[in-house]
Amino acid sequence: MKMHVTKTDFIDTIQRMRPHSFSCEGLCILFDYLEKWEQDYGVEIDFDPIAICCNFAEMTVVEANESFSITDTTGARRCLEVTQYLTDNTILVGYLDAAKGNKNDNMRLIFNLLILDSRCK
Repeated sequence: MKMHVTKTDFIDTIQRMRPHSFSCEGLCILFDYLEKWEQDYGVEIDFDPIAICCNFAEMTVVEANESFSITDTTGARRCLEVTQYLTDNTILVGYLDAAKGNKNDNMRLIFNLLILDSRCK
C-alpha cells in the first residue's frame, strides 16, 4: 500500500526524526528536487526519511570544505571552489544564501553524498 507524501508531511517527518540534518528551506528544495526526479524518470521514490538523511546533506560552504578538504582558499573564492567541486562530484540539489544572491561562506548547500570521491574524512 502506498501513501502520497505532501511537502508538509515530508518536512515534518524528517524534522521530527532528524531535527538537525536540514533546515525547513533546505527540505523544501530537496522535496521539489525529488518530486521533479520522479516526474522526469517516471519512477516513484519510496519515502524513507533515514535513507534521505544518509544520501543528502545540507552544509555551509565552510562545513563542506572542512568535511571534504576541498580548498585552502577563503571568502568568495572558497565559495566558488566548493560549489564547483560539489557540482563536479555530486548532485548539487540547490543552495540557500542568507544574504540573498551573495555567494559567501554562510551559503548553505544541499547535495547528494553518494557520489563524493575519496577525499571524505
